[in-house]
Amino acid sequence: MAVDVLECVAQHWCPQPGEQVRVVFPGSKRDGKLATVEALKQQDGRLMAILQVDGESKPWTEVLLSWLEPV
Repeated sequence: MAVDVLECVAQHWCPQPGEQVRVVFPGSKRDGKLATVEALKQQDGRLMAILQVDGESKPWTEVLLSWLEPV
């Protein structure tokens, strides 16, 4: 399913597949690390990004997208 751009309206920025991002989550072991966006999809009406961090692919929900910034 294609990701609707309107899902990103609440975000100041929406990551794109292939883009590198920085994790901004103070207190997390992943804070400050670089991640690669593998895919964007909608699940249960929410935007989700599949990110590769530390060699592992993990889904991140729209709430967690606010913890990412462009590199």
